Amino acid sequence: MKLSRPLHLLTAVLAASVLLLTSHSTALADDARDFDISNESSYAMTSVWLAPSAATDWGYPVNPSEVPSGAVLHITFPYAAPGACMYDLHIAYNDGRPDQLSDLNICNVLTIHITDTQITLDTVQ
Repeated sequence: MKLSRPLHLLTAVLAASVLLLTSHSTALADDARDFDISNESSYAMTSVWLAPSAATDWGYPVNPSEVPSGAVLHITFPYAAPGACMYDLHIAYNDGRPDQLSDLNICNVLTIHITDTQITLDTVQ
């Protein structure tokens, strides 16, 4: 379990930016770390956590509400942090199944596609 007070606050600020949940979204990023998570699975994502890979605490979930099947969660960072690209992503689904990606360079990610059988990435060319 991750435990870090300053990074916990960082994650709280990220969560407070109230990530936009939409059925259609583009990854036109103002910050190199902004990206989309496309839920193409049969299950709703109940919680999504995003934390710097060096953090010891997941902090608060970054999704303001459940992300239904077919929806897109747009992750937007409210502040600049050049070079801070390595993050871990943890997702919990309404069927109790978790998914996790570690050491993800989100500065290169446009969209993360979640299906029932795999996770794929659209990245910057």
